[in-house]
Amino acid sequence: MCISSVFVLFSAVSHSDAVNVDWPYYSFNVTNTLNQDRDDLICIEQSQANFLITKKHAYLVTIEGKQVPSQVAPCSIANESLGLLVKQALTAKQSSKLNVYVNTQATLSSQHQVPYTYAELQVRVGGQWQQDKLAGGQYVPVESYQLPDDHTVGNRLFKYEGLGWESESMAYRYYFDHRGSIDIFAKQKNGLVLENVGIDGDDYHVLDDWGLDVLKVGPSLGLGGIAAWQNNTVFGANKFDQLSTTINSGNLTSDVRLTYQNWQVADNNGDLGLTLSINANTSLTRVKAQTLAPIPQFATGIVKHDVDVIKKVNNESTWSVLATWGKQSLNKDNLGMAIFFKTSQLEKLTQDKYNELVVFKPTNAPLYYYFSANWQAAPKGANTKQQYIEDLDKTLALLNNPIQVSQK
Repeated sequence: MCISSVFVLFSAVSHSDAVNVDWPYYSFNVTNTLNQDRDDLICIEQSQANFLITKKHAYLVTIEGKQVPSQVAPCSIANESLGLLVKQALTAKQSSKLNVYVNTQATLSSQHQVPYTYAELQVRVGGQWQQDKLAGGQYVPVESYQLPDDHTVGNRLFKYEGLGWESESMAYRYYFDHRGSIDIFAKQKNGLVLENVGIDGDDYHVLDDWGLDVLKVGPSLGLGGIAAWQNNTVFGANKFDQLSTTINSGNLTSDVRLTYQNWQVADNNGDLGLTLSINANTSLTRVKAQTLAPIPQFATGIVKHDVDVIKKVNNESTWSVLATWGKQSLNKDNLGMAIFFKTSQLEKLTQDKYNELVVFKPTNAPLYYYFSANWQAAPKGANTKQQYIEDLDKTLALLNNPIQVSQK
């Protein structure tokens, strides 16, 4: 460990700090072991650092002397303890020196953080009923909410009917009701857009400057919705006694968390917890699912649209993928959808009437997987099936070969 006085930082910390504050710094080596460039986030786990990572302290990160964005959040696929996320692209085989400056007497101002992700639930306030729909008033963002018992689908209580989360390249929504499915808001230019999507008068099913809702979900799981697998039947998160949510919007990672009380699966029931999170610089959503219900197995899926199905299961790799590709978007162009799962947790790939399915082995531990979308009209969208397969391969390489972090 070295000690350094960082005079330029005072404007980013709380006003109670003196200008001439000593910030200890800790040095790390970060290495991209792949022969491909990458811009996924660097994750410094608590076990890799000999200083405490907490939201109560201030951290400022530099790479090769240049300040880079960071955020305190869980950053490992199966580890909910707090780590430090860092946004910095790495070229093929690049190794860089990273310094973390720490102040235990300060917290960084939110104005210091440029947002690259966003999550929301917006609820109508002050509206009036016109038959079975709400009108007037305004939508306001909330940090937590419980689904009203008398809520009905399409009553316009929630902006675009549910929860949304996004990076600059892709956005998703979860229907905050009994449907339990996930939809895609695809973008034809990079940027955060959800805050202005779904307000009164906005039709997100029609192509706008930013993009549109590209997926017909129907009675399926949509893309990556959670389900149970019992007696060769899929049970989505459709029947429950109560549903509530909390929303956490951050600069480098954002998430929505859902809690189902008494999720009903066949003759079994129990609580279900579901977390959907997204990082900057990716279209991947990470899913964490955990239940107290005595279900035999978890499952997830991709809505069936009579297009090509791509299966890449490699027993020598940590991660494998199930994907679909073809003209299945509501814009009548190509759309790829994928679920990335741990190979060791796979029971089988199968299908039912509405979904291409991933069925997981029985487990009492939390389940983690990813899903992503690739729209042809997006800035880096694939135009052909071969291009999409190459994109899947690059994502698999990133997941199977995380950035190496070591403290100097």
